[in-house]
Amino acid sequence: MPYVKAISGHSGLAGARRYFERGGRALAHDYLGLDAPVIGENGHGLPVYGDYAWDEAMDTRRAAEGNDAPWRGRHARTYKHYVVSPDPRDGITLDGLRRLATRWAREGFPDFQVAIVYHDDNEGHVPHAHVIVNNTNMRTGRRLQDPDPGTLNGLLQAISREMGLSHFDGRIDADHPDTRGAGSRTDYQRVHVGREESEMAGRGGYSWVADIRARVDVARGVARDPEDFRRLLASMGVTTRERRDGTDWTYSLADQPSRQVSGTRLGTDYRKAHVTRELTSPRRARLPESSQERIARIVRDAMEVHDLAELRRLASTVGTAQEVRAMSLDGLDLAVRRARSRGDERAADRILQARNHASERRLLPEHESHDDSTGGIHAGGAGDIPRRQDQTGPTSRTPVRGPRRDGRGWDR
Repeated sequence: MPYVKAISGHSGLAGARRYFERGGRALAHDYLGLDAPVIGENGHGLPVYGDYAWDEAMDTRRAAEGNDAPWRGRHARTYKHYVVSPDPRDGITLDGLRRLATRWAREGFPDFQVAIVYHDDNEGHVPHAHVIVNNTNMRTGRRLQDPDPGTLNGLLQAISREMGLSHFDGRIDADHPDTRGAGSRTDYQRVHVGREESEMAGRGGYSWVADIRARVDVARGVARDPEDFRRLLASMGVTTRERRDGTDWTYSLADQPSRQVSGTRLGTDYRKAHVTRELTSPRRARLPESSQERIARIVRDAMEVHDLAELRRLASTVGTAQEVRAMSLDGLDLAVRRARSRGDERAADRILQARNHASERRLLPEHESHDDSTGGIHAGGAGDIPRRQDQTGPTSRTPVRGPRRDGRGWDR
């Protein structure tokens, strides 16, 4: 069945537009309540739009009504972002998704400006829609009141049923007793994915547990020590709290503290003891400074629109690089050759995927740097992940021993 994930925005829309349209990844656009230029039709009678600054139009309308101002001491919710994810089993086309998404937005938000951007940059290349709704009612000038998520999902199910797509009869709301998952388990693996998280991922929905896990994975890949790990997570909106007995950490979303999960629940690799041992290992590779800064920017952009898929892919790439101790594209190429030489094509494919992503997003340099003196990164201002100076390393320009190769990869 299709599913809707809701995200609140609290800023102007310029950054969101750049993120949704970067690198030409937007497959198509649709607009409601916006004067976007139509330059033709596709082969199925759907409009084709020219370049349009929908972010500026929404920001201007919202400011004209005074709806950027804080409300009762809280930051204004300037827009709502909904991700409409169809059931992969339906094999819906881009045109079919456009009809589904525009009808859902028109009926759900009849008096609001709406921009819809379509992507297929997920696993399996299933098209999905990013629906951005401005916070200002064009008829009354009043602010958008947060719609009931179960009602919006119910509307999507009804439209899907009429279109002959998979659907669920009734409301869909993770917090509603009719659809809330149940069950628990105590036999944890290194990475433990519970039933509810697995089912949510299977239908393209949002899982806050998976969200926390992805942010923790990114922090594990780039932090220099346990203290830096917790600071970095804080800058990514995740709070770590130590249990009273000191045996584990509890991770929670800073803006929704009731959404918390222990390291053990995520899997034994996420427990305090394991993370601490991993981050303090003398054999741990250090990401180049340029990579740290690049990852910081990607994390900030992904978090602005809650792009969990982007965080997961980033975490997988960084984790793979750490696993094979490759801090450059050359190092990943070497790891691919080694995996193939021992006949492990599965590992080679996984490393090659990480290599391609690292190259595409410029996460790693082409060649290994011989400067091993760069420090880790930690939290600064809200949403920022600035560099941290190495307080314990050398302060002079004394040359540092560069990397050397052995049978296990790069050794520093």
